Amino acid sequence: MGSPHRVHALPGGARLVVESMPERHSTSLVLMFAGGSRLEDERLAGVSHFIEHLYFKGTKGRPSSKEIADAIEGVGGFINASTDKELTAYWARVPSEHMALGLDVLFDIVSNSKLDPADVERERMVILEELRMYQDQPQDYVQNLFEELIWPGHALGRDIAGTEESVSRLTRDDILEYADARYGCRTSWSVRRGRSRRRIRYAWSRRRFPFGPTLMGRSPRLRHPRSTARVSSSGVATRSRRISVSAPVRSATSIRTATPSTF
Repeated sequence: MGSPHRVHALPGGARLVVESMPERHSTSLVLMFAGGSRLEDERLAGVSHFIEHLYFKGTKGRPSSKEIADAIEGVGGFINASTDKELTAYWARVPSEHMALGLDVLFDIVSNSKLDPADVERERMVILEELRMYQDQPQDYVQNLFEELIWPGHALGRDIAGTEESVSRLTRDDILEYADARYGCRTSWSVRRGRSRRRIRYAWSRRRFPFGPTLMGRSPRLRHPRSTARVSSSGVATRSRRISVSAPVRSATSIRTATPSTF
């Protein structure tokens, strides 16, 4: 039995995975980047999660969180994000005919976010309150204590959102430096949806990738990767076609997920 997905290597190191699910009427798109709490030193603890929050605060073309949400929700879609130990994911689910819009919004938030100094300070307070909230929830707090015991003094033993001390001292320059290092093309991109593989490949190949020097200003041509490429096997909602961008990482026990109310 043949594989249900196809993997394509893109210039710059990214990978695109397409799965045809012709019985579905929606498309799920996920961009995953190899940047999570395990990759942060103590000075930058929580920066991946901080960036996830900031990327929904507005872009040059969609200057507010409401405009970002309205672009997707206005066509009956859903947009969200999460930070894990070894990756950060941004995803949207839209009706299939609005796949190009979903891609546009996701690329917009990961490449054109304003990272306004005022938003940095506002989100700092939101994240500090989030850290305190999880400490008041025994089912989450005991998980953090368990990880501290398993990995004492290691980044895996820290809360994904960092500590109150590290979040309080992160500067905008720290955030920009980390984002520049982690949000590049040397990631694995997975795309899954239904109906037509050709339509996804066409939309993706015409997309001008907004980051990474090897992709700046030109549309990538798709080609088959070497057999060593890994594909994420994690599922999205059953009733959707899937598009996800994933990095080859080990599993993690906890994920911090943004909700529309935090945008």
